[in-house]
Amino acid sequence: RRAIAEAALLYRGTHYRWGGKSPLGIDCSGLASMAYMLCGICIYRDADIVEGFPIHAIPRERMRKGDLLFFPGHVGMYIRNGLFIHSTSHEGDEGVVLASLTPGHPRYRGDLRETMTDCGSIF
Repeated sequence: RRAIAEAALLYRGTHYRWGGKSPLGIDCSGLASMAYMLCGICIYRDADIVEGFPIHAIPRERMRKGDLLFFPGHVGMYIRNGLFIHSTSHEGDEGVVLASLTPGHPRYRGDLRETMTDCGSIF
C-alpha cells in the first residue's frame, strides 16, 4: 500500500493532461494506473471498477492507503487521514494535487465527497 501511494505522490505537481500518463502531463486514471504499474500491478485505466481486473469494491469505512476512490468520470487514490491524491482540471486546483474528504480541512472537496460512487481495492 505504501509503495503504491508513494508512486502516486511522485506525480504531485504534474500538469493535468487528458489522456496523459507521464510526468509531462497526466489525467486521473493515468495517475491511478501508473502508480499501480510502477509497483508491478496492472489495473484497468478508467474511472470505474471493471469486472475482470483486480480492483474490487469495498465499503468506504474500510478504505486505506492506496485504495481508489471513484466519482462520476473521475478517480483518486486514498492517502491517509481523509486525504486523497488525484489529477484534476478543476479551476484553481489544476494538476496532481492532494484533496480532502474532511469538512473544514483547507483542501476539502465537498463536491467530490458528496458524489463518490465507489471505493476500490486490490487487497
